[in-house]
Formats: sequence, C-alpha cells, structure tokens
Amino acid sequence: MTVSKQLRVLSVLGLLAVTIPAGVARAVDPNEFKADLDKISYVVGTRIASQILGLLKSQDVQVNMPMFIKGLQETLSGQASPFTAEEQQKFMAPWDQAQEAKVKAKQEEARARQQEMAKQRAKQEEEAMAKLGKENEWKLKLTKPEQRQFDANKDYFWVLETNKGTIKIKLMPQVAPMHVSSTMFLTEKGFYDGTIFHRVIPDFMAQGGDPVGDGRHGPGYQYAGEFAPNVKHDRPYLLSMANAGPDTDGSQFFITFKPTPWLDGKHTIFGEVVEGQDTVKKLEAAGSPTGKTTEELKIVKAKIEEKAKG
Repeated sequence: MTVSKQLRVLSVLGLLAVTIPAGVARAVDPNEFKADLDKISYVVGTRIASQILGLLKSQDVQVNMPMFIKGLQETLSGQASPFTAEEQQKFMAPWDQAQEAKVKAKQEEARARQQEMAKQRAKQEEEAMAKLGKENEWKLKLTKPEQRQFDANKDYFWVLETNKGTIKIKLMPQVAPMHVSSTMFLTEKGFYDGTIFHRVIPDFMAQGGDPVGDGRHGPGYQYAGEFAPNVKHDRPYLLSMANAGPDTDGSQFFITFKPTPWLDGKHTIFGEVVEGQDTVKKLEAAGSPTGKTTEELKIVKAKIEEKAKG
C-alpha cells in the first residue's frame, strides 16, 4: 500500500474531525462535551490524528500542514476534490513513486543492518566456541532435564569450590523445584566446573554460570521462572537465577550482596548461602561498578550434597 493510500484509509476512519481553521490553535472548552459520545468522538479523533502524524514522520513525508488539514476538512464535510482524477494522477504518481523509493531505501538499510548484526553474532559465536574448546561444546547443547522428586526429609546443598574459597548454598526445592533440578543436573555433569563469575558489582551481586564466560550463553535450554509470594530478595546471600526476560532461565545465576527487592517477581530465588559468606565478600571485593572483575574468579569444582534433616 502506497503512502497516499495509507493516508486515505486513515481519513476514511474519521481522521481529524477538524473544526478549527487551518493553522489556528485553541483550547478545548469542556462545555462542548455534552454527552459521552462527544468525548469519545473527540478522543477517537485525537488517536487517529496521532496515527497519521506518526505515519508522516515514520515515512518522512513532507506536507504543507494547513493544506493537509484543509483537504481533510473538505473531504470529511463531503466536498468534492478540486482536482480531477486525471489531474491527481499527474502530480501524485511521481510523489507516490518518490515515497515508495524512500520506503524501499529504508528497508534496504534495515536489511543491511540486520545482515551486519547477523555476521557479528556469527563471529561472536565462532569466537565463543573457540574459547570454549571442542571438549566443552556439549555445555551449549544440553536438553532440559525432567523435574526431580525431592525427599522432604532431606536438605540439598550446592557447594561451589572457588579460587577464593568455598561457598555452601542450601537449595530450595520446595520453592523452585525446576531450578534446583536443573542446577543439580548441570552440576552432576560437571557443567559449572571451570566457569567464572563474569560479572560482579559491589553492593549488588556476583553473577556466574555462563559456560563461555561472556554473559551471553547458557546450557542450550531455557525454562520459566518460579515465584513464591513469601520468598523475597529481602536479605543478602541469596541465590537467584539470571535471565533475559520471562521464560529465559538457564544456567546463569547470581549471589546477592544486599537486599534487592526490585528483583522480586522477575528473578527466581532458589537457594541461600549458609557457609562461606566470607568467600562471597572476597568475590565482591574483586568487582567493579561496570561488573568487570579485577581478577579471575573461578568455580574450580561444583558439587551437590544431601543431608538428612535434623
């Protein structure tokens, strides 16, 4: 559909029920609105006007606004055009062609940008695979495990042996069974061994779990968040899952340094540090406001421990 046809379609919808002389602005008198239909009609007009202005801007259409409004007024009032169909065709055809050329040029620019971005992503992935090494490519190609059944008489712990010390985290299968299931599955496969905390921000959190270490990768599968109304980011040393939006949880996690209530309902809490808070503080000390660490912070070995309650 050409730009001129798009404009005509919007006009048919009742675009700009203009009663103001061209080029004259005035405040609306509330007394003009005697019934709800008056108010509705006015708002519908403003909404459609916004659409047409948005179209003009997006398509880079240049018009003489007073004449544009005059054309709308006369069309809406039922007046015939002063130009015959042949006359309109004569001066509108070149204009339509010019507008279509603009649209195609923008589409080509957008396509070129997309292709360039695709090339960059492909290059980044190639570099990531090279960094990961052939022996670890499996870490990017896993299938989501089934949710496990947990023994109510046992406690489950995630133990991270890092180059700064050991962190012991009590997992919360009763709160986030899928997150705990996935973490246990990945840990038992050795997924986390040798990975780093790639993003550490003091007074906020330490993030890890990316097999490549650049914050853009996961295990090859994703799943939804799990949220319990009574479990909040209301204290430090909580284990929570990083994501890129709803239904994108994977392997990346973070440990908080302080209460982070703005994360509630967005990031799943599935554990809490019960030993090694001093190690967590060492991680924090190696962070920066940008998240870049001042030294390598590595998970040497991750393991799961089970213990009878009581």
